[in-house]
Amino acid sequence: MRIFLTQLFKLHPFFLVAIATVVLGASLVPRRGSHGTLVCSQQNTLIKRADIPFEERCPEEYPTYLASLCSLDEPNLMLINCIRDDDPDHPFDTDYTCEDDEICIDRTEFPETPHAFCIKKKCAVPFDNFKQPPDQDSCAGHSYQVYRPMSVLVSMMTYATNMNPIQVNYQYIGYKDNIFYSNQSVNNYTIVIDSYNGENINFCFDGGSDQKVQAYGAAWLTP
Repeated sequence: MRIFLTQLFKLHPFFLVAIATVVLGASLVPRRGSHGTLVCSQQNTLIKRADIPFEERCPEEYPTYLASLCSLDEPNLMLINCIRDDDPDHPFDTDYTCEDDEICIDRTEFPETPHAFCIKKKCAVPFDNFKQPPDQDSCAGHSYQVYRPMSVLVSMMTYATNMNPIQVNYQYIGYKDNIFYSNQSVNNYTIVIDSYNGENINFCFDGGSDQKVQAYGAAWLTP
């Protein structure tokens, strides 16, 4: 629990009061069932990612999954938080390393519960600020193929050149005539788009300095 909460405090200091209840097993609700279906941007078609099911991310001794985060200190390492149902006051930390052709990306589901995923790089939308002036935002757009209007969960994450997640000034996602802004100093931003029907989605970030930043966007059809 110590490693997981330490990173959570770094990323979400304004949740200190709410997250304090995690220690009592009250804030994070055990997550089971489907992740949704990842939409692969390169193939522009639906694929079912053989990701770790929520209920299989934890060891037998602590079988109930609560939440997970991509590590800030090691590329493609997923930090996982688990409990025993008969002892929820003492959570357990474990981890999992994504494969070489994957990236770790966080989805912050509501209300503010983080879940990390390993997804194939080829299925994400990549972009960076390597050739951008420091005062300009960096963006990439993509239209996902769907066969009828559906609910889509969209997430993006920013990384340093060594692929460690890195905070930027802000992130935003554009859809139709709407722009959805993150809070300041974030490395991840998630929104849900209802009745999505193949329109363009723009992923953007403002690095806030001359640091080199790369980013990936991803989308899932939600159950």
